[in-house]
Amino acid sequence: MRWLRWVFVAYLAVVAYGVFGPEPGDEVNRAAARLREIEAQVRGRGDATTTTAVTIPGTPLPSIVATTLAPAPLERTDRLFDDLSAPEFFNILLFVPLGLLFPLCWPRWRWATVPLGIALSSAIELVQGAFLDWRSQTLIDVQTNSLGALLGFAAYLALVLAVPRLRAPRVA
Repeated sequence: MRWLRWVFVAYLAVVAYGVFGPEPGDEVNRAAARLREIEAQVRGRGDATTTTAVTIPGTPLPSIVATTLAPAPLERTDRLFDDLSAPEFFNILLFVPLGLLFPLCWPRWRWATVPLGIALSSAIELVQGAFLDWRSQTLIDVQTNSLGALLGFAAYLALVLAVPRLRAPRVA
């Protein structure tokens, strides 16, 4: 299982670069702004109508004005994830590998997985607030990262139930 520890270290290096790396360039900012616009339209907060003028060949003025209603927002039956944005979803996904890999690498410390996820996320937010002025720290990031670690740990528990030889030896 030594290779799994190297995977875990590589995962932490990728997380560190993404969290503490250079300020995103303009292309990333433009892509993020466009993603927010699309998200707002999908959630129904975009333009309600679009008006298009159609010209008939041979006439100098538009003769037909077509008004198209924006699609109505999809009716959702679940209310748990109503306000979950794309960055929050990716924050959850970012910490799922931590919750899964840590107990696989160090099975005797498996019950420290979720507290480790909370502590690591809190430390990230504190460092971002203290030293990285281009980053913003929020409590929702700590919450979503912690949820990701918890979901990863739940995946670990499901994996241990499915593959009994992954069970950790009893601590004496």
